[in-house]
Amino acid sequence: MPKLTATKPLSYWVSASKSDRAYLVIAELEHRFGSYFEQLNRQELHTILTYCAAKSDQADTWSLVENSDLSQSVCDALDLVDELERDFQLGLAKFLVEAISSWGKEVDHA
Repeated sequence: MPKLTATKPLSYWVSASKSDRAYLVIAELEHRFGSYFEQLNRQELHTILTYCAAKSDQADTWSLVENSDLSQSVCDALDLVDELERDFQLGLAKFLVEAISSWGKEVDHA
């Protein structure tokens, strides 16, 4: 099974001081999905990336994904993304781009 092989954890791409509200959102994302989003498959990561990228262009981003068959995990992630300010959403998008592009490149020869 392909593995998520992002080189740096989410908190590297989306760092926030403990006093920033985004810190709690990032912590919750890492708690639910792992610091490398190990709990999600590539399609789910791509859905979240699409949502993040579109967020900067339009207010009603849910319409982009409402016809998709979204898992509860993805819906939960999108709710958390909504709580992040634009700069943090862009950091999350960068993390997801790296994660998706490196998906399955490392092969385990065990």
